[in-house]
Amino acid sequence: MDIIVKKDILDELQSKGFCHSQEEAQGFLDTVVNRLKEGISKGKVSVRDFGVFIGNSNETSETLSLEDGVSHIAEQNSMEETRCKDAMKDLFHFMKDCILKGLEVQMMGLFSFRLEERKAQIVKDSKGRKIIVPTKKVLCFEPDNKLLGGKVTFAIDETFDKQIAALRTAAVLLVVPNRDFFVKTLEYHFEKVGWKTNTALSVEEAERYLNSGFTYLVILDSKVENFQALCEAVKCRKYDRLVPLAVMYSDEEEVNRPKDFRVCGDEQIAQPFEIKRLLTVADNVLRRSSEEEAIFEQEVLMQLPTVDKHVEKANALAQKLFELSSLPDESKIALVTAFREAVGNAAQHGNKYRRDKLLKIDYILDKEKVTISVTNEGTGFDWDKFVSIGKTGDAIGRARERYQEGRLGGLGIMLMLKCVDKLEYNETGTVTTITKYLK
Repeated sequence: MDIIVKKDILDELQSKGFCHSQEEAQGFLDTVVNRLKEGISKGKVSVRDFGVFIGNSNETSETLSLEDGVSHIAEQNSMEETRCKDAMKDLFHFMKDCILKGLEVQMMGLFSFRLEERKAQIVKDSKGRKIIVPTKKVLCFEPDNKLLGGKVTFAIDETFDKQIAALRTAAVLLVVPNRDFFVKTLEYHFEKVGWKTNTALSVEEAERYLNSGFTYLVILDSKVENFQALCEAVKCRKYDRLVPLAVMYSDEEEVNRPKDFRVCGDEQIAQPFEIKRLLTVADNVLRRSSEEEAIFEQEVLMQLPTVDKHVEKANALAQKLFELSSLPDESKIALVTAFREAVGNAAQHGNKYRRDKLLKIDYILDKEKVTISVTNEGTGFDWDKFVSIGKTGDAIGRARERYQEGRLGGLGIMLMLKCVDKLEYNETGTVTTITKYLK
């Protein structure tokens, strides 16, 4: 975040012509600061269209207006009163404008102002119904410890507060093939509870919204051409990785049995459905995303029929994800090797390369490690036996025996054990989980 300091304020006063020299601007600003300090020490000081600084106050404390001291400030700096009044107005207008642009304003010895983001929350309304309160900007005021020991508060002016509220940075992005009545109804329901709603009619338009930031939920219709490219963009790009994604599909079969390689949404919903159902799904996605954000840095779920081209797509995408992680280069190479082996085993030995059987790959990155689970729809195997062989170093001899018997395999588990920090299976052996620590 860029910071606006005293020099920037002095340059502003001079460039606008309110002060004729650097010395005059310095004197004017020092006098305003002293006036503020004096008023705060006595109780409250108000600044028109900005707010009220509250120091040693009680119920009988008088609120002093900074504007009422213009005559004194002008006299102290040998300025015309009109010019001094305009300089005062510009000073706080400039500060407010910088804050609204997302800059931090610091006045050494006094205070600092900046906007902070309050995350989306799921709350109950007056009727007990759960609603999404969108992410919004709030003004953060920090008094300097040199000013009454930091025991100063600030009450924002109503107009200024409305300007911050109007920023409405939290947005739902609807990506649909056309903006019909159903989409307009969705827009209405989200905007009713304070969300800004953007609607894109193509993947390219949706990506422009994503690149501009401030998208906190994506709802994507699978009828949009090349919709999978957007799924990958949302889930697999580093700076978009925590944006929750809900995908609407044509029917239950499309949800449960994809015919092609798929990067899944955080939630998948089959059409037709009631709008209330989609709003509930959005609630669930946001709630889960908010909870997982404290644990995970990225999660990507892939589903694919057991077909060579889809397996290679999974390998390529996994390599891209590893590159986005903070793994050292050697660890990335080792993890690529282990991943290829895990997926290859699941396809060949688990699903027997039957395209009607699915592979599911769950990639999770947290602050300490990368964890990948590969699930097949086969009958499983005696994994404990093969892991024991791999750990004792007899895998090569065992592989030679299998080769002489006309069977392949035997080295895969030993290879994975050497490439990752942890190799685990579920009870039946249909789920392989590999873990690589970042350090």
